[in-house]
Amino acid sequence: MARRDAASRYRYELRHELQEIESFLKKETGSAESLVEYCRLKNIDLDEDEYRAVVFLRSGEYGRKQGSLALLYQTGKRLDRELPASTKETIIDIVRFRFKMYSAVLREGGFD
Repeated sequence: MARRDAASRYRYELRHELQEIESFLKKETGSAESLVEYCRLKNIDLDEDEYRAVVFLRSGEYGRKQGSLALLYQTGKRLDRELPASTKETIIDIVRFRFKMYSAVLREGGFD
């Protein structure tokens, strides 16, 4: 079996990372849409921090702020490891907490 050169390995790894980030973005944008719809139906107001992170994802603002999507991806991976598994009783609280954390890291990273 022939070994791949460094350039082809790099392209392969980059493509794999881009697929992971696209999957993350699709999942979190869907979560943002669902959270907004849930809050609208239940007549619940989102905190300013939660709303800021939701708008950041829904509006595509990450595309104008270089590095912000990578920061959100790293934070999402950390939250996946550290947060407990969600149940139907805790899912909304966990999603709201995730968006609060996203807002906090965006603020700390200078993307506010």
